[in-house]
Amino acid sequence: MRNIKKVVIGIAIGIGFLIIAMTEGSYFAYLPNESGIICEGNADCFTGTVTEVIDGDTVVVNDVHVRLALTSAPELDETYGIEAKELTESICPVGSNALVDEDDGQIGGSYGRTIAKVYCGKTLLNSALLDKGLATIDTTFCPVSEFSPEDWAQKYGC
Repeated sequence: MRNIKKVVIGIAIGIGFLIIAMTEGSYFAYLPNESGIICEGNADCFTGTVTEVIDGDTVVVNDVHVRLALTSAPELDETYGIEAKELTESICPVGSNALVDEDDGQIGGSYGRTIAKVYCGKTLLNSALLDKGLATIDTTFCPVSEFSPEDWAQKYGC
């Protein structure tokens, strides 16, 4: 009886760590984090620790360089570049947990970076930069990005 309890508890814990439901050829994966965000699609989805903020639209999570999908912040030497980086650092400070949802339409990446939506807590970093006027939507990738139909992308021009 004691071994059966251990097996049942182990299964319950395992289910809590990753639930995948199949729907019409794609999947929705729930990765447990404090925000309860659900990743969609077939590309990589992972949680990890922010180890560096490169600039407003690029962060490093678990040693993976992540470029924000559809979101273009100014370079550090351009007007509002420092402010964009500071906003990113305030939402996703080094040491914080992040959820990275790679864009199915851009799995090839960009200059060795993963293209993704990034959540820190319940805040979508991509949208937050756009909302504060510290980034613009990069419409070049709207036709291929899985995220272009989402409200935040539509609001800014996809």
